[in-house]
Order: sequence, then structure tokens, then C-alpha cells
Amino acid sequence: SHATAPVFNAYSMSGDGQHMAALQGDRLAIWVAGKKEPEFVFEPQEYGYFGMVMVGAQTIVAGNLDGELVLWQQGKAEASKKVALSKAGAIVTGLAASPDGKRVFTAMKDGIVIFDAELNELARLTELDAVPSCISVSADGKSLMCGMADSTVLVFALDKILK
Repeated sequence: SHATAPVFNAYSMSGDGQHMAALQGDRLAIWVAGKKEPEFVFEPQEYGYFGMVMVGAQTIVAGNLDGELVLWQQGKAEASKKVALSKAGAIVTGLAASPDGKRVFTAMKDGIVIFDAELNELARLTELDAVPSCISVSADGKSLMCGMADSTVLVFALDKILK
């Protein structure tokens, strides 16, 4: 018999397409695109992560099972910042980053929350008719799309949300 590698739980590319990040259970890693070995590995972490997104070329934002966003920066063994989104168990259902790496978008049961790259909250959208289940940003960084649990899609103009 042979040991099997852990599955990839999440994968993300940097906006410039030169770096990629992967989440395997409790291990996060950043690669230079095309290389066989990671450039930097965040060793197994205390909490299980269920999603992550690459922000810029050397930063990962991951959602943990305690309802927090966690900021990991290449070269640092410990998390740079943790932000509680809401009560424990309010798991993030979707994460996205703007192509320029300046914003992080989260979808969760309580709504949509937008952060800057340092995880400072910029906006919160909570008056939604359904629960957000996934989130994406347009290639030009001007629109935010959110898939909802009732099979609808919401599209927001970011210049109207971020005043």
C-alpha cells in the first residue's frame, strides 16, 4: 500500500498570474507558477480551513471553522491578522480577491463583507433576500457577482458600494 497525498481543498491564482496558492487540509502553500515545489509553506495550522484566496502575490486570506478570516503573509510563520466575521459557526461560503489585490470579498450566511488587503472592513451588505453561496469579481474589478442559495445571482457595481 502507499500513502496518498491530501486533497486540495482550495486553489487560487494571483491577479498577475505569476503565483498560485493551495490549501490542503491544514497546510497552505504559495508557488511561483510553473515550479514543482512551493516557494513558501505555512505549516499545519491549529484550525481547519475550508477556503482561501490569494490576495496579491504573497498573501493568502483563509476562512477557518471559527468564523474568522485569517491573513497569512509569505515569510511569516504566524498569521498576521485574524478578523471575526460573526458568531462561531458562521462559515464563509465564498472568498474572492480583486484583480489588483486591494480588496477581499466574502460571502457568508449573514451577507457579503468587503475588506481591504489588510482585512479592514470597507462595506457590509446584509439586506439580502437569500443566503450567499459563492462570490466572484469581474476581471476589470468593477463588478461583484454573488450566487445565492435560491438560485439567483446578484450583481453589484463596486463604485456604488465603496463610496
